[in-house]
Amino acid sequence: MRTSIEEIGRLAAAAESAGDLDALNIRYQTALHLAVITDQPDVVRLLVSRGASLHLQERLHGDTALHLSCRLGHSNCFYAISHACMQRSVVKFDTLKTILCSVNYEGMGCRLQARLSTVQEQCWN
Repeated sequence: MRTSIEEIGRLAAAAESAGDLDALNIRYQTALHLAVITDQPDVVRLLVSRGASLHLQERLHGDTALHLSCRLGHSNCFYAISHACMQRSVVKFDTLKTILCSVNYEGMGCRLQARLSTVQEQCWN
């Protein structure tokens, strides 16, 4: 069952006011990572617009939320992040470009992960 966007909005507002929007779980994942993993682009858009960090890397692979969206093939989450970044006054195109060009712990960037995700999907279907 998916949580409603209104409920996520209330939770994000509470977390933001507590200064905890980027709180990490034991896997170093933030709410933004989890929204991408569960393929919830509306939640992703909301979190980015509220100021969720795009730079934080999770523990296992060192993936940012953008890396995860590419690795998992969640293109709607990728577009939600990139569009929200372009609308957010504090995130400039250079920041998005830097994140897109960054590599995870395995040395893979977003484009390579997206390509591998597409190849894996084609092999299994």
